[in-house]
Amino acid sequence: MELRDFYEQKVKEVMKKVERKEVPILVKSASIPDVLKMLHNKEHTWIVDNIEDKTLVGVITEKDFFDIISPLPRKTWVTGVIRLKTIHHTEFESAEDLMRRNPISCSPEDIIEKVLDLMRDHRIKRLAVVESKKLIGEVTLSSIIKWYTSCSLLGRSDLTSHRESE
Repeated sequence: MELRDFYEQKVKEVMKKVERKEVPILVKSASIPDVLKMLHNKEHTWIVDNIEDKTLVGVITEKDFFDIISPLPRKTWVTGVIRLKTIHHTEFESAEDLMRRNPISCSPEDIIEKVLDLMRDHRIKRLAVVESKKLIGEVTLSSIIKWYTSCSLLGRSDLTSHRESE
C-alpha cells in the first residue's frame, strides 16, 4: 500500500480493524461522582443526550477537569481573563455543567487525512465518530498509528521515496 492509499482509507476501516475498545459514554445528566469515576479509568468521556439515541452533545477530558479544580492564583493581581468556570466560582451538578460543548467529530466515511488534519489543527488525539448526530464510536491517534503499522508502511521503499520527493 502506498502512502496516498493510507491517507485515503476511511475511518470506518480503522474502527473495524483496530479500534475495538468500549467507547466511554455518559449521559449529560450523570452526576459529578459518575464523571469522576469515568475519568479515574479513562482520559475522557463522551457526553450524550440520552443513552438510547446517543446524540453527541459534549466531551469531558482529564484536562477539562484539571482546569476546573486548579486552585486560584495566589497573586493579588491578575492579567488576562479569569475563567469563571472553576470549582471556586460555580456549583456543578451534572456532566452537562462540566462538558465542553460541540466536540470535534468526524464521520465514518471521512478519510484518515482529514482526521489527522483535524487532530493537528485542534491539538487533540481523539475524535468522536458521528453518523446522523449519533455517536457510533471514536477514532484515536493510537488507533491510527496501529492501522499505519498494520498496513506495513514502515520502512517500505515507496514510503521513503514519497517523502524524499516532497
